[in-house]
Parts: sequence; structure tokens; C-alpha cells
Amino acid sequence: MDFSDETIRQAWKRANRRCECERAKHRHPSTKCGKSLLRASRGGSEAGAWEAHRKSSGSNQKSDSPSSCIILCRDCGCWMCDPKQYKNLVPWDQKIERLVDQDKRTYVIVPRESHVKHHLLVVLKAQRGKHKRGLIECTKDDLRYLGKTIYKWCSILKKLPSKYDTVYAGCYSDEGHVHFHLIPFNHKRNKGYYGFAMTWLAEKECKSAANPFCKMSHEKKNKRVVEFAKIVKELQGAKNDYGLISTGEIALPPN
Repeated sequence: MDFSDETIRQAWKRANRRCECERAKHRHPSTKCGKSLLRASRGGSEAGAWEAHRKSSGSNQKSDSPSSCIILCRDCGCWMCDPKQYKNLVPWDQKIERLVDQDKRTYVIVPRESHVKHHLLVVLKAQRGKHKRGLIECTKDDLRYLGKTIYKWCSILKKLPSKYDTVYAGCYSDEGHVHFHLIPFNHKRNKGYYGFAMTWLAEKECKSAANPFCKMSHEKKNKRVVEFAKIVKELQGAKNDYGLISTGEIALPPN
């Protein structure tokens, strides 16, 4: 359930233009984050951006009151930093696993809205409660771990029964949270021509963006949930079948 404009207005007034995060794992210098926010930057990615989030309490999951609403800055409110959000898809109070792989620096999930059947997100984990907003902020170790995980899952995707011959990888995370999209496809079946990668990806993205999960009919949501569960199970099985249960089995390149 989304919050009403009035509820968000009251929560914003209570927050006094400051991030209200109190998560200990975020290692804030004081009890609360307190980062300064801009009213006009709700839902943005620039400095001062924020969003209204629901407090993680079972009794507040359907309440439209300021006490159930918390104002969080871009970093503290990032769903990719929160295991409760990225590990599962949670429609209609049921949990469906979406995490297919992880190591100490990365995790791999199936996105809620996929451009293609085995679309994956490879995400760099937050370190000490902070995430990297773009590749330019990444350390050499960050990039080595991302590269290792991308290599591993490209290898798995190529061996699926779908017979993928290409995997497009794109990082679209500047001013967000560093993650890569892995888009597998077969040229003859899915694309039919070489070149113009961005055009092909844009077509796929427009279709998925125009039909987000939150706006699907109940019938379509049910269908998507069933498909989602099958895809996750298939990918987890593929990971085990190809002997790549632990990313530690693929050695990192030397410095």
C-alpha cells in the first residue's frame, strides 16, 4: 500500500528535512543519519534525494499513518542494500526467493520485471553501510569481484538449454547503486541481426517499463509470480549442475 500525500507531508514535517535512518549497520556518526534532504528531490538520484519508506514492522504493513512512514535518503533507503528486499519477491504476503547466488562482495538476483527470460542483476554489496554510486567510485577489488561474478554467470547462461550465444552486460547505476544487468539472448531467435545493441536493449526496456509489476492486473501478476519462481529454481539448479556452487571456486586474477 502506498502512502497518501498527506501522510508523506506529515512525515516530512516530522523529519525536518533530515534522513531518519537509525540502522546500526549503516554506522552513522550519531544515532540518526541526519543527512540534509531537498523537498523537490523526492525519488531522485542527486544529492539531497529521498523517498518515503514503510517501517519494517508487521503491524504497520497496511497502515497509512505518519507513524508507519519513515523518510530516508538515497543511500539509507536503497532497496539493493536491504537483504529483506533483494532476497525475496513479496507479493500478497508470500515470499518467493529471488537470490540465486552471492559471495562476500556481490549478489545475483532475478529482477521483478525482466527484459528477457533469464535477465539477471549482479550487484555490488554495500560495505560498512555505504554503497558505491557509480563505477568511478569502485575500487580495484570491487571491479575484480564484479568481473568474477559476471564471468561465472555468463558461463552458466551459455550452458542453459536455451542455448544463448550472447550475453549483453550493462552498468546503469551512476548516482544509484552499482549493479550490472546481464541480458542473455540468441541472435537467430531473439534479435535476428548484428549490431545496434543499444537499440535492441532500449526496445526491451521500454516494453518492461511500460508494464511494471505494480501496475499489472491481478491475473498478470499471478502469471508473473509463477514464471518468476520457475526461473529462479532453474537458475539455482544450473548453478549447482555446473559445479559452480561457490564463487570461491573461480580464482580471482592476480593484482
